[in-house]
Amino acid sequence: MQEPLELFRAFVELDRKRAHGLDPFELRRWLELKRRLARQLRPGLSDADADRRASIRVPARLRVCFGDLGELRRCWMTNLGRGGLFVVTPHPAPLGTPLRLRVTVAETGEEIEIPVSVVCHDLDPELKRRRGMGVRFLELAPDVQKRLDDLYEAALERATVRRR
Repeated sequence: MQEPLELFRAFVELDRKRAHGLDPFELRRWLELKRRLARQLRPGLSDADADRRASIRVPARLRVCFGDLGELRRCWMTNLGRGGLFVVTPHPAPLGTPLRLRVTVAETGEEIEIPVSVVCHDLDPELKRRRGMGVRFLELAPDVQKRLDDLYEAALERATVRRR
């Protein structure tokens, strides 16, 4: 059985390559690793739920800022994927709202500005707003994409190794 760090490294290698295409064997291996890592981060997660997203949602707690959006001015990101992230806020912006998100990387103090669009709200069973909103990354400059990829992979490695 592979160690968590080996699984992580194999997944990241295939995940990076996926942008340019995987052969059928690599695609099956990528999907298997994605499911295993997703279940490691969220025990009890079904394969169907793991397959719903193109990337693994990784726990990451970083401060984010939305400029002049009142209650959304400063809040926290709780998870990160290759294509978007989840922001904790009691006042989510309306679905479809384009925003400029600034993520502060705690270790370096660096800020990454990201164009995003609101794609979902976390709602309770009575359909009242509860925890926050999911945002999808819009077209990213290559340097921003690289910084986000590095942030994602570092968060995935921390989460994978921590959950041994």
